[in-house]
Amino acid sequence: MSQPYIQDVLEGIGELRIAGSWSLGSLLQESLERRAFAPRMTGIDTFGKLGDPALILNSAISGHPYEDSEILKGRVAAPPDGAGCIEQARPYANLAGGRLVFTNLGNLTGFPERSTDVPDLWLPYRIVTDGNVKLSAASALTANFPPVFSNARVRLKSTEKAVCPQSYFVTDGGATENLGLVSALYALRGTLKQLEADTKLGDIHVLALEASAIDYDYHDDRGIGAATGGSKERINSGLTQSLLREVEGMMATHKAKLRVHYLPLPVAFRSRGGFGTHWMFARNINVVNPLLAEAPGTLAFLLPEGGKDKVTLNREEVMVTLRALFDPTDPICTRAERFSGDPKSAPPAWTPDVQRVTRWICGHDDRRNTPPLVPDYQVEAWARVVQDLGTPQDIPAFKQYSR
Repeated sequence: MSQPYIQDVLEGIGELRIAGSWSLGSLLQESLERRAFAPRMTGIDTFGKLGDPALILNSAISGHPYEDSEILKGRVAAPPDGAGCIEQARPYANLAGGRLVFTNLGNLTGFPERSTDVPDLWLPYRIVTDGNVKLSAASALTANFPPVFSNARVRLKSTEKAVCPQSYFVTDGGATENLGLVSALYALRGTLKQLEADTKLGDIHVLALEASAIDYDYHDDRGIGAATGGSKERINSGLTQSLLREVEGMMATHKAKLRVHYLPLPVAFRSRGGFGTHWMFARNINVVNPLLAEAPGTLAFLLPEGGKDKVTLNREEVMVTLRALFDPTDPICTRAERFSGDPKSAPPAWTPDVQRVTRWICGHDDRRNTPPLVPDYQVEAWARVVQDLGTPQDIPAFKQYSR
């Protein structure tokens, strides 16, 4: 994630092909192919060559073929009789927000189906299992985030030559749901449905990593926040909870449990500045004390005390902090306490700024000198993961995957 993908895109904007029919998303695909896949996955460049693990890459539908909408089909704005493939490729938008996913899953029975009573009142899933799809292309579509990238066109060809290709226009998968957890639960539900009742299962652990920005400081924005991102997140959360309860019930029939470990990046990194988009991974990251009841104004940082509420970490310091957050053997807050009592024992990479941000994550407000508070949710959630799954020494396959 530290590779400069967006920088590659920005540097390619001036190319003549971008002034023509090529999109910025194609530059992102090329960057991913060079930096993410080619160096590490020699010979594995398509879904067909992937094998294991099962993978679902989500994108959000912005435009869809006319036939996808039961409300429109044959009734409203129909393409003219005898229309050619170009006219039939015209996109429609009333099912925008659905999913177009690329996967190598074999069982797709758990994904939602349309109801005949309320035909367009559903979450559409268009699932592509073609093994010839490039991993870099599908990955670029999941990250085709607005408003930087225009909607990307996906043409799905039929095996019958006389049938016109279907055209979809898609954007970043996070435009619908950022975690990707809904699709994973649908897939899990389909597998459990097809198991025999007496099939013995072990517990299933789901690790959901969240790095989206959050804003917990209230502003009178005339309802824009609730009408855009806020309502989407709450509705998605309700759907996720409903799926979790359903899957938990199905697991219980096999005398097994579903354990979901929600691992959000600490609030210090996701609010009041922080990372912004992870694609940028800037050289310097501003972190503001998240423990203050109110976000300090710009002028507050000029005051002697206010300067303690903002820290600027460089990339190396950010990486030190992130690795400490997910260390299974030396918890980050234990480390912070140890280095606070004996600063000389801290390694050179553990700078005073890293120590300050770490103390915020662990619940210390150094400015007000208050007693330790409850640590960030990530700290407790990660401790439960280590407790449930064990340290690397407890997992035989860990060394194989850690290479």
